[in-house]
Amino acid sequence: MKTLLKKINETILPEQKEAMVNRRFIGDSEFVQGLKIQFARKQGLLLPVLVSGESGSGKGLIASLFHETSKIEAHPFLKVSPQTFDINKLRLFEVGTIYIPRIAELRKSDQSKLIDIFDQFAEEGRQVRFMISTQFPVHILLEEKKILEELFYRLSTLNIEIPPLRDRKSDIETLARHFIQKLNKNASWDVEAIQALTQFGWPGNVRELKNFVLEVSLHHNHVTSHIVETKLKKKTAYNQSFQQTLYTHIQKHFQAHNDDLPPSGLHKRVFQEVERVLIHLTLKATKGNQIKASQVLGINRNTLRKKISNLGL
Repeated sequence: MKTLLKKINETILPEQKEAMVNRRFIGDSEFVQGLKIQFARKQGLLLPVLVSGESGSGKGLIASLFHETSKIEAHPFLKVSPQTFDINKLRLFEVGTIYIPRIAELRKSDQSKLIDIFDQFAEEGRQVRFMISTQFPVHILLEEKKILEELFYRLSTLNIEIPPLRDRKSDIETLARHFIQKLNKNASWDVEAIQALTQFGWPGNVRELKNFVLEVSLHHNHVTSHIVETKLKKKTAYNQSFQQTLYTHIQKHFQAHNDDLPPSGLHKRVFQEVERVLIHLTLKATKGNQIKASQVLGINRNTLRKKISNLGL
């Protein structure tokens, strides 16, 4: 794979862009190497791109790299929040990349307008690439009708599915070394300490790994495997405890119906209840400060306001 990547980059991707991609997109896994080939092969094409992956997996980084390795890199990269979607602003866009993260949060009426804009730009031959991203698997996106099918098939010509970090363990050590060097050059990590990182699932993906490396590096000048394993055991114990609590409550819900099944819509009801408790406790911890609460939750402030209203909080 690396030999193929080198051959493609030497003939297609300029040396400066290749260095930029290698510097910003870290990893040795087959997925990472394959995506670098995509950057090289697709730089001259303005194909619409759908990027899907769990929270913290690097969807925004991939979107920006597709722009920066394209023929329109000198033109604007416009990131459009679903909550601030302005169709009139988009109509004025002449050349560059339009990136809409969290596409499932975009209202269906705005999704319809986006279809019209896409068709209009295509007919006029504008040099505009559309990119969208989602934390949902593609099949969920479609099955639960979180995106209009007409929009999905227009904007998913190139479909990038980012595997969670737990499924590409070879990237964990590479990323960890990168973060150690970048975040705190004074911290010394034993080889065994870095290897210990691969034994954790990293539900928060690259973002969680980065924050963990930073925290440990700030508190320890010399990081051993014992330090890492002790901290990771605490994280694992918390995750298992949380999962077990959820399992127990949902199991009791099924048992309460005896031989019958719960009414249709269980998925939505459970998620609403979990979300209601999560937002309530976060607002309580931040003393009602919605800006801080949105930062803790990792969602847009307008999204938080909408959820507060919908959940009756």
